[in-house]
Amino acid sequence: HHRRRLGGERASAMAGEASGGAGGAAADGKPVTTLRRRLTMQPGGGVEEESVAPAPLAPAPVAGTAPADVPIPTAMRFVFGTASAMSATFFTHPVDVVKYAMQLQSGKSKPMNSAQQAMAIYKTSGPGGLYQGLSASMMRQASYGTTRLGLYTSLIESFTGADGTPPPFWQKLSFSMVAGGIGAFVGNPFDLALVRMAADSTLPAAERRN
Repeated sequence: HHRRRLGGERASAMAGEASGGAGGAAADGKPVTTLRRRLTMQPGGGVEEESVAPAPLAPAPVAGTAPADVPIPTAMRFVFGTASAMSATFFTHPVDVVKYAMQLQSGKSKPMNSAQQAMAIYKTSGPGGLYQGLSASMMRQASYGTTRLGLYTSLIESFTGADGTPPPFWQKLSFSMVAGGIGAFVGNPFDLALVRMAADSTLPAAERRN
């Protein structure tokens, strides 16, 4: 760029920056850079003019483009399935404990409803009684829930078309049956332990397995 000193009277209106355009395009389509004129007041009353090329503009995004979707690794699908299932179990486990206790009171002359059963467990065993068998419930979800969700999502992804077309409903139904059946087989030992541990608090103190 070049500089030249301009003499004359002080003109505060000339101080600052005056733009002559950011650029254009030539006949062949190539961009043409237009210099920008910058005027600066000097202590002696003169004005300094400087021609500076503007900074290059960032390329505009191409319409219709988007970042490609990155598939979630299969191992992470199993991790997400485990975390979601175990987190939900922590809040729903007391309901399971009450359910098992109600199913075991069939021989009583006056069965209790769910609220009465929950209060009875709370009075006899305290708050911890409602979480009896939580460890088995967590292991059940870690085995059954992880297998079921991980297998189902993996099957859906494997049978999705190259153009993103999902599999038809009947295939999704069959995938859910296969994933649920395998998950039930894997988690059944922990399910058995869960039922026995949750029902243990309903037994007389002398008969409890603790």
